[in-house]
Amino acid sequence: MGEPQLKVGDWREAVKSVRRDRVERLLAREISWSPDGSIELVLAREFVVPDDPGVYLIHDLRGVLYVGQSRHLRQRFVQHDRLRRNRLLRLAISRPVGIMKFSWRLVADEEERAVFERELIAILQPVCNRQLLDTPLI
Repeated sequence: MGEPQLKVGDWREAVKSVRRDRVERLLAREISWSPDGSIELVLAREFVVPDDPGVYLIHDLRGVLYVGQSRHLRQRFVQHDRLRRNRLLRLAISRPVGIMKFSWRLVADEEERAVFERELIAILQPVCNRQLLDTPLI
């Protein structure tokens, strides 16, 4: 038989509920983020990015699209331009709203970097950090 099908109205209500929850979490939690640097996501500017470990954001006027971490921020900056394995991020970068930026915060300790990255992802819920293939677009 299978699972019961949700009606369109039920999906809309579920999406509204998720959006309300996200807004409440975003506004209620304090985020201790102040970048050590931020530049336009253009390959010619890679020399500005330090080759140090840290946590980074890719964002434009839509908000934070992706949160990541790397032992070598400059190398990761270049990889985002060349590799683009993440389908959603590739789409977002190819269709920026305003200036696409790459911002970073230097974090030397590997465990601290991982924790900080997870916290930012949990709070900001960047859409390109996960594949939303099963989520209907309403």
